[in-house]
Amino acid sequence: MYVGKLLSDGVAREQITAINFEDADNEPLTERKALHEHIKGRLVPDSICNSVIMKDVVRRRRIPDVTTLEGVIRFMFDNIGNLSSAKGISDALTVRDPHMLGRELRSLDAIKDYYPKSLLTLDEDPPASHNGIWQMNALDWLMGQG
Repeated sequence: MYVGKLLSDGVAREQITAINFEDADNEPLTERKALHEHIKGRLVPDSICNSVIMKDVVRRRRIPDVTTLEGVIRFMFDNIGNLSSAKGISDALTVRDPHMLGRELRSLDAIKDYYPKSLLTLDEDPPASHNGIWQMNALDWLMGQG
């Protein structure tokens, strides 16, 4: 029923993942991590930008610059990973792991110029400074709140 509603609203069939949790074949997907991996493996850059989820994030977060957000997503797929490396993309969106944070900060610190440097993540942490490198939430930055 909901799939029909999405299709009538103009969502392309390939952008819809429908899962019947009562089907025994889908029983492993009732575990959170398995479901996350199942969905993450189906993400495509263009479908992310035009997805119901993205539109909902844009609406709820009141993101005024959707073009920049789409550009960031496409850049990440082109330069960090693709369908075969969705884990690389998800890893790049968070720096909760101290090793990941250190790696990102070292990369930015190695750039020897006097321009401001920012580390944008999807972590829901308040903005923080690491020796002059500002870490902030990417959605907050897009909305001018960073």
